[in-house]
Amino acid sequence: ILWDYHVILFTRRSPDLDGCVFDLDTRLDFPSGVEGYLQQTFRNVALLPTAYQPMFRVTSAVDYVATFSSDRSHMRDDRGNWLAPPPTWPPIMGDNQQTLPDYMNFQSKTFGEAIDIDAFRLWSGGETKLV
Repeated sequence: ILWDYHVILFTRRSPDLDGCVFDLDTRLDFPSGVEGYLQQTFRNVALLPTAYQPMFRVTSAVDYVATFSSDRSHMRDDRGNWLAPPPTWPPIMGDNQQTLPDYMNFQSKTFGEAIDIDAFRLWSGGETKLV
């Protein structure tokens, strides 16, 4: 499976885990410990071509809520038909300006910091490099 983007919540505040990942689209434990989540979600990343290496945009929850917006146009085909049924809740459109493309562009420095999986592991407090 290749995702164009995927949103998770990471927190360092958990009584049982060093770091927690809350992923609404996983079959793993909810929440998952960060080390187990990375190991089970991103297997054999070293074998992937550079274009498919996982990247993470790290931003605070406060900044994300204040700046993220999407009109869901990325979920439609060239004719405007839905590629899959959209969520039942309304699109998140702050100030009527879509910011999703900037979040997905890892060359952009507009929102948070774009880092690779090894940098994410270090940032999140993980200790080992994925293979």
